[in-house]
Amino acid sequence: MNILPLVLTFIIIFACLGTSFLREIKSYFLVESSLVGYNRAERVVSNTTLQREYKKTKGESLNKKGESSSEKNPTSTASRRTLFPPMEVSKINLGALAKEEGTLSLHPLYESCARLLRALYKPKILSEEKLEYRLLDELLKKARAKPDADLAELYPDDPKLKKIYYSMLKGTNQYGQGKGVPPITDFFYLDKEEKAVWTGFASPLLLEALFDKEIAAAIVAFEQAESEKTDKPHVISKEELAILFMNHPAKASLLTSVELFLNPSRRAPARTTIGGRDKKTGIAVERSTLH
Repeated sequence: MNILPLVLTFIIIFACLGTSFLREIKSYFLVESSLVGYNRAERVVSNTTLQREYKKTKGESLNKKGESSSEKNPTSTASRRTLFPPMEVSKINLGALAKEEGTLSLHPLYESCARLLRALYKPKILSEEKLEYRLLDELLKKARAKPDADLAELYPDDPKLKKIYYSMLKGTNQYGQGKGVPPITDFFYLDKEEKAVWTGFASPLLLEALFDKEIAAAIVAFEQAESEKTDKPHVISKEELAILFMNHPAKASLLTSVELFLNPSRRAPARTTIGGRDKKTGIAVERSTLH
């Protein structure tokens, strides 16, 4: 009697059982690490919330000279442009574009918005040529029709664009360096104010879209150098920005063309969200500060 088929059958059965067991173990450790990471991130948010409530009770200012309320170390030289979660003032205000009369594509900041969309979503989501312009046109038209709406209410009518926009709104918990999908709410927002960009707090990607990589790098480098001198976060002033562009005279038009829509304030408003991110797992937790 040939027992080879029987042996092979048992080997296959045990291999399948072993594979299933390993998958179960992997899933268990994944769930466990996720829960631990979430708890660590939640603890950071809870501690920050308690600190804010304590400061309110003591009558202390939550934001001094543009500092974030979630910063534990007031002398930290970390840039306010890259805080988590992103401050509203680190984003670009689509409402400022939507409220302007005339052809949307002729707005001085229209191309900056398109460049930012390309930097965030091309080619992963915006896989077709000029798709960012079609999406931007739809969003601005919706924003014109619904001035009190938020980004989640600006779904395009086109089914294809609607699916793309859903992916942008949803995003992923982690993103960067070509991985994940940035939530569009981390870089755009809607407000009735006339100013679209706070130059002192705009994210590095927004600075690149607004000006170019060279100017954006020069702004960040200048602020970092000034921060190291005083051991305090430095926010570039309107005068310092003008001087920086004087050192790049060929690019002066980049500033003058959009200057009307720039907010030069060096004091950021109180944050509307606080958050924490677990360094080991990357899991993030956000919470609104509005009650």
